[in-house]
Amino acid sequence: MSNYTFDEGVPIPPVSTGGRSATYKSKYAFISMLNPNQSVFIPMSRHKSVNLSQATARLGKKMDRKFVLRKRVENSIVGTRIWRTS
Repeated sequence: MSNYTFDEGVPIPPVSTGGRSATYKSKYAFISMLNPNQSVFIPMSRHKSVNLSQATARLGKKMDRKFVLRKRVENSIVGTRIWRTS
């Protein structure tokens, strides 16, 4: 005899992602609002290009989108431009 009870019909909860709640939002969430063929320029003083690169890669995989990033100087301001290609 077993001391355990077997249950049926108990739903499986979603996988927890690193302890972050479902309400977690990235500070780069604005990237998800880009439509194909649109771009946005982010001054370097606001965000590091490495963080932008990681955020777009993560978002691209999660939402099946493609982005291109380039470091640029626009109006004498150094930054990164992000284009959504698909």
